[in-house]
Amino acid sequence: GQQVALPQLLYDFFHEERRAFGLLQDEIFQGGQVTVVSKERIQKLPAGSAVVLLGEFNSSAEESPVWSDLTGELLRDAWTQAETRRGPSATMGGFGPPRAGDKERIDWILVGGPIDVRSAETILFNEAGRYPSDHFPVAARVEIR
Repeated sequence: GQQVALPQLLYDFFHEERRAFGLLQDEIFQGGQVTVVSKERIQKLPAGSAVVLLGEFNSSAEESPVWSDLTGELLRDAWTQAETRRGPSATMGGFGPPRAGDKERIDWILVGGPIDVRSAETILFNEAGRYPSDHFPVAARVEIR
C-alpha cells in the first residue's frame, strides 16, 4: 500500500438503542496518530457504548506500543478474546499463502464495551493459489449484550 499519515477511509456509526459505535480504518501507517484520534473519539461516547475499531495498523499486535495503548484500558483484541479462532494469526501474505513461522498480525479487530467475541478468523480465500490481496481478510463474530 501507499504510505499515508492519516486514515484513507474513516467510517463511524452510532445507533442510539444499542449505543453502538464503529470506526473503520484502512492502512494506518503512523500509529501514534491513530491512537490519538481513536481514543479521543471513543472516550467521547456515552458510558456503556459498544465499540468496534478495525483496520490495517501496520504494527504487530501484542508487541507494538499502538496495540498496547489501545488495548490498555479502552479496548480488547477480538483475536485474543475469541471463544474460537480459525486460520493463521499472521495477516500479511504478500499475495500468496501463509509463510511458515510467520505470526505477525498487523490487521486487527478491537472491541470495547458490552461486546462478546464468539469467534475470530483469518480468511485464506484464494482461487488456484491466487490471493486477492497482500493481506488476509480478518473477521470476527461478535454479540452486543
